Order: sequence, then structure tokens, then C-alpha cells
Amino acid sequence: MEQYSFAICPPPYIIGQVKDMKQQLRNALGKRFGSVNSDAHVTFNVFRCDARELESRIKAVQLFCGQVGSKEIRFDGYGNYPNGAFFLSPDKDATIYIRYIMGVFHKMHAAFASKKSEDPHMSIARQLSSGELETAKELFSGVPDLVFDCDRISLRRFNHSRMQYDVVADFVFSGFRTEGEEQLSLEL
Repeated sequence: MEQYSFAICPPPYIIGQVKDMKQQLRNALGKRFGSVNSDAHVTFNVFRCDARELESRIKAVQLFCGQVGSKEIRFDGYGNYPNGAFFLSPDKDATIYIRYIMGVFHKMHAAFASKKSEDPHMSIARQLSSGELETAKELFSGVPDLVFDCDRISLRRFNHSRMQYDVVADFVFSGFRTEGEEQLSLEL
């Protein structure tokens, strides 16, 4: 059984900006840290399955993509968790949108065992000590402004030789285009 994840993977220019942030933090800390080599993403879930179950999951994702539309999203803040994670956080509108599509996604995958994510964020670092978190907060004291069209979800497979996930397939949203909060009331 392979390990997989579904995630929003931003376009290359955003991945590059986040990679630069990770490198700045690595230089400031003088050492590696959790997720330093991971490409930017917003995790929906993590799971292990065989090829047969993966086919069923992909069918569910294709149905999901037919029911949700793309939306421009913005990451304009930083945050951290008590476990030492430091991350980029979405603005209010993006948070509403991402949580909404996460909810739709999780409903459509309720029959499958997964570790779910329900708090949208893009990790810069994980497993930092409290002192390292303070360094990260000081280093990134400005306001980030990362904007992109969220128009797909990606299937990622864990690569044991790189110890990172690789994108193996993209699924484009083909439902309505969400322009505002009022359109986020789709009943399933």
C-alpha cells in the first residue's frame, strides 16, 4: 500500500516564493527543519491505499471537481501551532472558500479512511522549538501577499527516496466559479 495525499498545490511562482521563505528561515536558523524541502501545498487529507481503492477515490475526486469552482485566493498572514509549525494563513475570504471545499471533499470521501485536515494553511516549517518560532516570527514580520487562482486539487504520492510527496495527478475544478460568499451555499 502506498501513502497518498490530496492537496491544493499552488502554481510554480507561489511554490518558488514559499521555497525562498523556507531558505531564508534555514539560513537564519543555520540548520534544517521539518518541511524545509516540501513544496508549498494545502493538505486536504493523507491516506494509505491499494490501487483498487485509489481508483474509487479518484472517481470521488472527479465528482467533487464537478461540483466546485475555482476562486482567486490570498495568503496574507502568518501563524503557528503549539507543535512548532510556522505557516502562511489565508485571508478571511480564502479561509471560507477553502473550508467550504474541504467540507464538500470530506463528505464525498466519508466512506474512505483518511487523516483529514480542516484548518487551511501552507507550512513554512514544522517541529520548531519555541526559540526557533520566535526567530521565524521576527524574520517574517511583514505582511505576505501570495495570490493565485485555486482551480484544482492534486493527488500526491509519498516518495520514499526523497522523503517528500510528488504530484502524480491534477484534477481541475469544473463546477461554478465562486465569486463571493453568497455562492458558497451549494447543497449536496
